[in-house]
Amino acid sequence: MEEERERGITINSAAISFQWKKHRINLIDTPGHVDFTFEVERAVSVLDGAVAILDAAHGVEVQSETVWRQADQFRLARLVFINKMDSTRAHFDKAVDSLRTKLRVEPLVIQTPNGQGRQFGGPRDVLDDPSLRVTLLDRLAELDSQFESELLTLSSYDKVTRDQVLAAIRRCTLSGKAVPVLCGSALKDVGVEQLMDAIVAFLPSAEDRASPIQSPMAARCFKTTHCVNRGMLSFIRVYHGTVAAKTSVFNASQECSDSVTRAYEVKADELMEVDKIDAGNIGAVSGLKKTQTGDYLVRQRCPLPDAVNRLLRPPDPVFFCSVEPASTVYLRPLEDALQRMSRDDPSLRVETKDDQLVLWGMGELHLDIVRQRLLREAKIEVDFGPLQVAFREELVEGAEHALDVRKVVGGSTQEVHLRLSLRASDDKELVHLVRTRDESFSHVTPPLLNVIREGVSSALQRGPLKDYPVHGAVCDLHAFAVGRGTALSFVRASVAQTVQEALRRSSVALQEPVMMAEIVCPNDYASVVIGDLDRRRGHIDQMETSLDGQREIVARIPMATMTKYSSDLRTITR
Repeated sequence: MEEERERGITINSAAISFQWKKHRINLIDTPGHVDFTFEVERAVSVLDGAVAILDAAHGVEVQSETVWRQADQFRLARLVFINKMDSTRAHFDKAVDSLRTKLRVEPLVIQTPNGQGRQFGGPRDVLDDPSLRVTLLDRLAELDSQFESELLTLSSYDKVTRDQVLAAIRRCTLSGKAVPVLCGSALKDVGVEQLMDAIVAFLPSAEDRASPIQSPMAARCFKTTHCVNRGMLSFIRVYHGTVAAKTSVFNASQECSDSVTRAYEVKADELMEVDKIDAGNIGAVSGLKKTQTGDYLVRQRCPLPDAVNRLLRPPDPVFFCSVEPASTVYLRPLEDALQRMSRDDPSLRVETKDDQLVLWGMGELHLDIVRQRLLREAKIEVDFGPLQVAFREELVEGAEHALDVRKVVGGSTQEVHLRLSLRASDDKELVHLVRTRDESFSHVTPPLLNVIREGVSSALQRGPLKDYPVHGAVCDLHAFAVGRGTALSFVRASVAQTVQEALRRSSVALQEPVMMAEIVCPNDYASVVIGDLDRRRGHIDQMETSLDGQREIVARIPMATMTKYSSDLRTITR
């Protein structure tokens, strides 16, 4: 993207496949900015392992913690590469310590720097240093029982082979007991080859990771994007079998058939057409019209386990603003362009409220990128209204409501009878069927249950206090009956109406979004920065000296007070 080149940051995940010493590696580079967290999550969801790259002068930063937690969610094995060891402020030991203190993981240092800063002469293998080797072997024996048993059979540490040590490191990495740490300078191509060797040696291959679906052919769509020349592209990870061009597939998540017209090997912003995408690989396909981010594709209909039978859910947007074109002539093209962008990026949401287009996003940068893309790609100049923070409503105590409705619409009888209740819960499953001796819900088919979920979900988008989305609520369905010939749209509307009435009877609280911020500044400006945070209703959680000797302030601050904070911070610290 042109915006990435201008800003020098990653906005969209980029994938590339290449060979390294008889191994094929599928690499996905993900964004680092907090506004594009969902872009990271949907890429992480299909990976086998990850490499976390840390700045040697800063160690673990706030966004590093966020991405690390995302990797935890998908139980990824990880390596850590401490980059920029040639930086004047590089401090390897403190960067390693930040892994322990901030991420609470066990770093397994397998390389140490041969000098640092301007004296950095490249990484040094710990196994080649007798004093450091003993420390590594002792730590491996504590972490890996198999390696401990092997040591007990040997007369001295000198008898331990390199292959035994590498195998123990791999076991600790795959089990999550430890994280191997390497170092170098990517810009100068120092330590990169050793990192590639470590990826092959320690991270899992496609065969090491169990597939979420047991099917002869299984793949997952983790991203969709619109291409001017090729139409809608779906990026997929293939777990079993092959996904070939000009074939039909079954979408197990949506329970419908779909078709693949062409298949591509991805090399960053270039696509090479291929006949098929094999198991273990990442690629792109065109032609899928019904498939969305997070959907699983199989050859034939098969049930999905509950653990995987859900879409990747984008985080709730935290900012919103009105948007309108410079001329009403461009209103329809604007709506089409925004709908296309929101399909490519599910964390971007578009809605019409009081005849006004409203755009929801993850932050100032996120929405500014949208504005630039509208101008650059769609040739539409737009005006954004004031940026506002998205509050939310949380269910404190739920209520119950029943609905019995029978109407004749267009000569057809529409009939729905239901009783449901809302309760406070963080359960990811939105609808629970409360089965009893009198109500087994055997007539509620999966498609009908999806319609019920849609009705509940749509009703929870507007809370009873300020029309903000309602969180922390699940629906218990106690009774449900639908007349023959009743349209699914009528069922959906009836469920939504019932939930809205239950919400009006419930106890709901308004919540203000708060962000965790880490500010690094010279000591001379620390008091000025702290005073400004206090004015913004911030709460200081931690203050310490950073790796490069500056003051590091960690605070929780209401997001409503943080718009344009970066420019304000530069002003007060000049």
